[in-house]
Amino acid sequence: MSEMETANVGREILEDATQDLKDYSVGFAKIDEESDVEDPKLGGSGTLVSVEGRHVILTADHVLGNLPETGMVGLILPTRFQAQLHRVTLDMALSTKIRIARGKVASEGPDLGALLLPAPTVSIVQSIKGFYNLSKRQELFSSAPTTDLGVWVLCGMAHEWTSETAPERGYQRVKVFRGICGMGIVSNQRNIKDFDYINFETKYEGIYDGPQSYEGFSGGGLWQLIVAKKSGGELVIKDKIFSGVAFYQSTLVDNRRSIICHSRQSIYRSAIDAIRENS
Repeated sequence: MSEMETANVGREILEDATQDLKDYSVGFAKIDEESDVEDPKLGGSGTLVSVEGRHVILTADHVLGNLPETGMVGLILPTRFQAQLHRVTLDMALSTKIRIARGKVASEGPDLGALLLPAPTVSIVQSIKGFYNLSKRQELFSSAPTTDLGVWVLCGMAHEWTSETAPERGYQRVKVFRGICGMGIVSNQRNIKDFDYINFETKYEGIYDGPQSYEGFSGGGLWQLIVAKKSGGELVIKDKIFSGVAFYQSTLVDNRRSIICHSRQSIYRSAIDAIRENS
């Protein structure tokens, strides 16, 4: 979709659609359990998905690798509403790391993983957010819209936007984690063995309001918003398709940066198969 067509959709409509995507987006907060006062650090991003009743966070494998095998990890749970103070933790000993694939060269991939959540955590998360049903959408793998249709959005948490605010509600330290679902264009869709890849490109010019660095976005979800035209000619968002997992950011060249992502084959074939086999 061209920039003019994107503008015609209406920024308010696009903003509303991207707010919906926050219901599936999460971040990891690594907790130093040796410290007297918890100081959580952003540990990457992910997308809440379900496969035939199994509830997982789909993310990059290197994000999983940086999470502990035991102990507690915080879950950052953004919603479409105003930011809310919360402390939701995940017991890693009760969770299952599904290491789908990891290549030797970070920029080339593959780099894909999933974290199977224990039932108590699923119940807490479901009271706040939703899980995107991958198995229900698996038919999209063979009949997905082409990449030139609609609007492309990448969701994730930005490390550089992490801050600290005043203590409240009995917490000695309160960290503020911020992310964004930002628009860009996609290019260079390619298949390599059992995985496919796509580049999400963002331009640092005009009304750009994203982060300077995409550190923290690893594991974040890439979405295709399908646009339809109503009988009166008005453009509306018809569908929101989970279409990728980010794992690497390029250097900034000529005010442009590419975020390398796994694409649909990796999600709707490789990831689903791995989740079925390992849970």
